[in-house]
Amino acid sequence: MANDLTTIAGVAKELGEKVFDKTKEKLADVWDDMLIKDQEAIERACKRMARLTFDQLAGKDVESNIKVLEATLANYLSVGVNQGSRVSDAFWESVFDVVGTLLKFLIKFMAGKAGVE
Repeated sequence: MANDLTTIAGVAKELGEKVFDKTKEKLADVWDDMLIKDQEAIERACKRMARLTFDQLAGKDVESNIKVLEATLANYLSVGVNQGSRVSDAFWESVFDVVGTLLKFLIKFMAGKAGVE
């Protein structure tokens, strides 16, 4: 079922799913070797980051929540010793890619150049 893109919650859910898909793609070579609980935790982190993105755009302080996400992601060892930073890097690269695309669209939309009627 498609997400309702007319609400912030719906857009945040879609954003979280896109970040998760991109993160999973970046970790494709080790994804199947990871523990299910770590895969699920990464998925939750992607969804949480999407909600935090909108909180931050609304002017809320999200720094402490982001630090918790960073610490959590850096501790994944099921992909192998010293691979926690790889999980974290894949996550943040995905966040920047997806959120950057969203922000570019919003800027165009607000300028009336997004091609949306």
